[in-house]
Amino acid sequence: MRVVQALHWMRDMLGQDEGNQKLLRRLRRLLNDPDQGDRLRADLADGLPTLPAWMQVLLKPLLQDAAEVSQGRLQPSGTTPPRMPSQ
Repeated sequence: MRVVQALHWMRDMLGQDEGNQKLLRRLRRLLNDPDQGDRLRADLADGLPTLPAWMQVLLKPLLQDAAEVSQGRLQPSGTTPPRMPSQ
């Protein structure tokens, strides 16, 4: 799973605010992608319990927001960024 690998490699950089916002925007775009978003969300949701706690804290709100966007209950631009977990 490339998203999980990327997050693992980038963990040390997650404390930088500018990089965090860029990363979160990119993750939201991936999770809301009309072609791949459904499969990506399902894969991450299925594997969520096996991920490290810091990754679960980061991904859970993103997955919830993306699910609401896909169901039409939330506009993509209306999502609130989650707080990045401290190390």
